[in-house]
Amino acid sequence: MDVTCICYYYGIIMNKFITTTAYSILCIVTVTWMVVMIWLGFAILDRLTYIAESSDYHIQLLDNIWGDLEPIGDLGLISKGRSFSCEVG
Repeated sequence: MDVTCICYYYGIIMNKFITTTAYSILCIVTVTWMVVMIWLGFAILDRLTYIAESSDYHIQLLDNIWGDLEPIGDLGLISKGRSFSCEVG
């Protein structure tokens, strides 16, 4: 075997090594990226669930307040144009 042949085979081996290393690094980066995105997705989903539940609570609370204030609003229409008096003692 002469030097040219050894250098040629060494070049092929190094080329395969570099290609395999590059693909390995690319796969590791891709898997890490996907894991981080899935983790962030679930973290955001938990926060969105909390926001949705708190919004539902606020809507229910406003509905309850509106239901409690509705009779008072009706009294305002009944008492329009009338006067009430009160005597003490």
